[in-house]
Amino acid sequence: MKKDVEILENAKIPESQIIMLGLPDTGLVGVIATAHILEMNKMEYLGSIDSIYFPPMIVIHNGELMAPMRIYGKDNIISLVSEITVPVNAISEFVEAIVAWLEEKKPKLVLFLGGLPAPNRLELEKSTCYAIPTTKDLAKLLERSNIPQLVEGVMVGPYALLLKECKKRNIPSIALLSESYANYPDPGAAASVIEALNKILDLNVEVESLLKKADEIRLNMRDLMRRTVKEMKQAEKTREYELPPLYM
Repeated sequence: MKKDVEILENAKIPESQIIMLGLPDTGLVGVIATAHILEMNKMEYLGSIDSIYFPPMIVIHNGELMAPMRIYGKDNIISLVSEITVPVNAISEFVEAIVAWLEEKKPKLVLFLGGLPAPNRLELEKSTCYAIPTTKDLAKLLERSNIPQLVEGVMVGPYALLLKECKKRNIPSIALLSESYANYPDPGAAASVIEALNKILDLNVEVESLLKKADEIRLNMRDLMRRTVKEMKQAEKTREYELPPLYM
């Protein structure tokens, strides 16, 4: 019997890797950042994720048919990139499937890449990337890397549930969220996330080429941003990171 959410590995993905996820979110920051990392590192296609809840679509790149949610990898880094938004009614099943897969893979670290709605984004010359760790050891790593932590706020959507479940199941995880336009693709915010990743993982992924093609990216991702905004509104994403009504 077909599962509601299936993770299909074309090649066996080993354990103890670093796994990063770039899901459509505020400013499409995670999607843009992950896609750039895939391109710069020439990562190999390893598999895909499918679900009865996903819209009936495929994507075509360089004349090749592809699933809209795919897994790539190289060396010790595995990346999941999605060109579809997880429907609100599928978030719980999607998260459960992803977390079960993560438990199986026993990753060294999981990184959720996304955006942080910033009403004053137009005034910011450079976005600041904030982090949310699931353990005290990871908080110390962030401190050593000079990456500020988000200390108060509210999260909703897939990343919120993924962080919650990873913390509950002792899967070491960090959400990296860069100040971003809420409703427009933001390559500048994606560049800030990549720079934070460079510090944490000791990588050297350049962002100059990403910033140079910012206008092209914004144009190409208009439709995905439109669909993402629709889903975020259903999940009350626009209220994200406001101070909670009660906090310690």
